[in-house]
Formats: sequence, structure tokens, C-alpha cells
Amino acid sequence: MIDTALLTDYLDILDKIDSTEASLQDLKDAKKDMAAKIHSMLSAEGAGKISVRGATLSPRRTMRASAHSMPMLIEKLKALGLDPLVKETVNAQTLTGWVNAFDPDRMCSVDELRERLPEEVREAINLYEQLEISVRR
Repeated sequence: MIDTALLTDYLDILDKIDSTEASLQDLKDAKKDMAAKIHSMLSAEGAGKISVRGATLSPRRTMRASAHSMPMLIEKLKALGLDPLVKETVNAQTLTGWVNAFDPDRMCSVDELRERLPEEVREAINLYEQLEISVRR
């Protein structure tokens, strides 16, 4: 005999998971928006870190790089003699490290960093920045 109550309970759990995931995504979106605002605020004040409610918040900025077109990027990197960066695909962390070497002080905007890259790879690399807030309790 099929236990329809069990099936209903299972569907209820799936609905709760969907609802929880949607709520979690809303929270992540709000966190991302707040992090950008806090980052801007602390940077404008010249504050490297601030303590609130027993937690230390400090702005952190990381630049990320990925390929616009993987085949084109592989071709361009090899042409520059950067074969060690190329495996079957380009390792995103290694590529990011190579790109970040063009901005050792981490002060460039995305556009400024793009201009520092060799012209051969500029169109093949997607640059974006992530603004985060570190919290230590």
C-alpha cells in the first residue's frame, strides 16, 4: 500500500527547501549590496577596519579573471609563451594570479588593469572585481 501521507510530507519538504533556497538567495543578494556600500563607506573614511558588536569588519577587494573565449585565450597565452598557464583549460586561479601581478598594489580599476595586460590577451580575458567584507569574531 502506498503511503500518500509520506509522499505529501516529502513534497512539503521539497517546497520548504525551495522556499529556503529562495530566501537564502535573497539574503546573499542583500549581503552583496551591503558589502559594496560598507566597502565604499569605509574606503571613503580611510578606515582599514572597524569593530562593531565584537566583530572586526575590514574591506577586502579581490580581482578575478576568466576567459571570454577559452580557445582564443589559450591561443593568445601560448603566443605569449605562457604555456604553463594552459592545461586543457586555463586554470582560473592561476590566470587570476598572473593578471594580479600587473597590479601588485591592488589599486587599479578593472579598466586600468585591463590596459596593463598585454594587448594580445585583453579581449580574451573577462575581468571583474568582488567587493567583500571580512568578519572575524
